[in-house]
Amino acid sequence: MNTDVLIAQPIDNDVAEMLSRHGKVTVNPGPNPYSTEELKVLGQDAKALMAFMTEQIDDDVLSATPSLRI
Repeated sequence: MNTDVLIAQPIDNDVAEMLSRHGKVTVNPGPNPYSTEELKVLGQDAKALMAFMTEQIDDDVLSATPSLRI
C-alpha cells in the first residue's frame, strides 16, 4: 500500500482533506483501533503516522515502518 499519511483513528473529513493536499492519506474508518499488525502493514510505506492514545507505537512497529519521519 502506498500511503504518505496513516491516521490510526477516524478523524473529521475536513482534516483528512487538508492532509490529502500533501499526499495519499489512509484513515482508519473505525470504530476499532488498528492492531499492531495492521499498523505495521498499513504503515510500511507511510511517511507520517497520526497515532492516538489507543495505539501502542513500540520498537516492533517502528522497525516495520522505516519510512516514518513524523
